Amino acid sequence: MFFTRPLLGRFMRFKDHTDPFFGKRLDFGKDTYWRRRKVLMLTSHYYGRRRNCFSIAIRGLLKAMQYVTKSGRLRTKNFKELSDSRIEGSSAELNYNAWNMRETLSRLNIGLNRKVIVNLAVYEPRSFRSIVDLCSHKESQPKSIGGMDITRSAGSHANVVDPNSRL
Repeated sequence: MFFTRPLLGRFMRFKDHTDPFFGKRLDFGKDTYWRRRKVLMLTSHYYGRRRNCFSIAIRGLLKAMQYVTKSGRLRTKNFKELSDSRIEGSSAELNYNAWNMRETLSRLNIGLNRKVIVNLAVYEPRSFRSIVDLCSHKESQPKSIGGMDITRSAGSHANVVDPNSRL
């Protein structure tokens, strides 16, 4: 009876450090080395103490991640602007206003994203011309059959011209 209390206390302390699903809980102090190592490996190309001193390296790494996030947003924005200007330029060569192109393509159930349309406009002008033909035809259809009912004046009609044809 005298020894039961210390034995139970010892088991209770052991029970506090046990996870019912995974057994004995891991000591998180051992992972500190690998966490620091990962940070120092990611900052190994920096200059000076930014690559050797952990507290300075982690600050530099967090700042670099902020720059990467910001530049990713800017890259997306720049790509959208470049794509739109290329689509507008290619459709202007074909006497077509590209403002409604995405809407008419969705009404025609043609699933082309911005990047594919740009690649067609730059590298496959005949395919792009046929897509512009489809879009201009859909714009001229009445709304009752799913068109956009855009009537053009005689001078601004989408008269698709082959830019590669030689007269």
